Order: sequence, then structure tokens, then C-alpha cells
Amino acid sequence: MAKLADFYVSVLKNSELGKVHLIGSSLGGWLASEIAVRDQSLLRSLVLLAPASMNSPEIPVPDLLSWSYPELLRQVLADPKIAEQVLSQPLSAAQQELRANNGIAVARLGRAGLHNPALAQSLSTVKIATTIIWGDTDRVTPTDMRRCGSMRCRMRACISFRSATISPRWNDCRTPWRRLDHSSQTSAERSVPARAFG
Repeated sequence: MAKLADFYVSVLKNSELGKVHLIGSSLGGWLASEIAVRDQSLLRSLVLLAPASMNSPEIPVPDLLSWSYPELLRQVLADPKIAEQVLSQPLSAAQQELRANNGIAVARLGRAGLHNPALAQSLSTVKIATTIIWGDTDRVTPTDMRRCGSMRCRMRACISFRSATISPRWNDCRTPWRRLDHSSQTSAERSVPARAFG
């Protein structure tokens, strides 16, 4: 993850985007945090949606790499009906290959526990406006984990949404995005192109 963060810092430094609003979800939230720690001068704001990377002895984090595809979907999706609906559609050969490759990438980037022990303290150096968003039924990056990161950076808001988990593709993501859009419209400056990970 450190090497990937270094790569994106280099990309942003050599781009003509100027300061960006950086949004990261899950593993992408971890990546966004690492980028902010390395060079927050590249960022206008930071939004973390159920970010991986935090760790607490009191809050067990599941080993998602050990889950089968059905187990993963049932944990990731807040609504069991949606999970069963997705599972009723067999994966194509291309989708199976993509899932296998994604699993390899997650294992390489996240390693055991999907966290960086040094990151929580490093986040205390991040002074840009930061919004942390979590679903109140998150079973992948547990909702209580927000306490680990929320006190370490200059938070603009820490928002929880009911009946929501980590996956914005299948869960209702309209409310979080409306909330973020409203927040950005209160700024005196218009948003520059944003880069989203995750």
C-alpha cells in the first residue's frame, strides 16, 4: 500500500489538476489516507467511506480474504434480499477471473488484518477538512472502528447511515452523495476534478 500511495502522490504532483477533493472507499479509503499523510498540500479535502487500515484490540476485524463469494456478498450488502438477488446470477468466466485477480490484489496490498499500525497516529498531522462516512451495519470494516480514525484528523463531519454497509454499488448511496454535494456547495470555491479510489 505504501508504494501505491507513493505512486499516486507522484501522479498528482506531476498533473495539472491542482488541489483535488480525494474520496476513498474501503481499501481506497486506506489509500486516500496514506496519500493525505504523505502530502496533504495536494488535497483540498478528504472523504473516507468506511476506510480500511484502522485497527483496535477491542474491535475484531473479520478476515474477508477467507470468505467465499456468497459469504462476502452476504456480509457486504446490508439488504439480504439484494445479496440473494445478486447471488442468483452466476458469474461469467470473465467475472470469476476478475474476482480472483481482485482477491490477489487485496491480499498483496492489505496483507494480514488490512491495516497499517502507524497510520492512526500519522493521521493526526492531516489538517485538511475531512469527512468520515460509515454505515451503521457495516460487517467488513466495523462501524465502531470510526472512533479509531475520527479523533486523529481535522474532521468536518463523521456521518453514519442506517441500514448501510460498505458497498456503494449495491447499497443505497444516494444519501451520502447528496450529503457530500450539499457540503461542497457551501464552500466558497467550486470543486476541481476529484479523483476517487475504491
